[in-house]
Amino acid sequence: MKIGTIREDGKVFARMQRGVQLWLTKEQYENREIKRKIYVKKCLELYKKLKKEPRSIGDYDHRKNLYFIGISSSGKEVWRSKVFLDKFRKRQDLRRKEYVKRCYDLPVKKLKFGDQNPDNPNLFVIHKVGNKCFFGNKKKLKEKKESLRITYAKRYLKSKKKKQTIMGNIIVKLKRGAIREQDNYIFFQYNRIGKELWLAPEIYKLKRDKELLKRRENRKKRQASL
Repeated sequence: MKIGTIREDGKVFARMQRGVQLWLTKEQYENREIKRKIYVKKCLELYKKLKKEPRSIGDYDHRKNLYFIGISSSGKEVWRSKVFLDKFRKRQDLRRKEYVKRCYDLPVKKLKFGDQNPDNPNLFVIHKVGNKCFFGNKKKLKEKKESLRITYAKRYLKSKKKKQTIMGNIIVKLKRGAIREQDNYIFFQYNRIGKELWLAPEIYKLKRDKELLKRRENRKKRQASL
């Protein structure tokens, strides 16, 4: 029985208590959930104060020979075996896929990151999963933008370092337009992590023409600004 299931008489399933199902009225269940969320929030805040560095799921403790799973509702660390961790990750992946599928099945909302909520101009889109939008105020939007900026900067530096390492090990670098004998694909460039990008002749021509057109437009803009 899933917590929150509503019975025919209107009562809501809360939990198993000593092997017996505990059913509450809607008001009792809602009050119980409010108290539970407050308690969980306090426990998590206390955990954050006690721990200097946050743990990630899968962190290994050599002394315990166990893996970190998460934080319980009482703010305590949960450690389990490798077998349990593998099952836990598979279950989480399945739930995530099901959730994303449900989000894509929702009606389409033509909103992008940073757009205002049509029903509330004080709220903005700070995250999207499929067709589902998550909203927040200006402060949350600003924090999200800064978080994304840091994430993209770290990703760029990581890929740049990786590309420099790979390119440094290449003795003879390929030139654009080189043709591969086995399939007649044409070399276009090294991508952002240093891997070779080969394209079919028709795709190569489209990308090359698009690049030249953009270059001409930029040249015209520069000449017009002088």
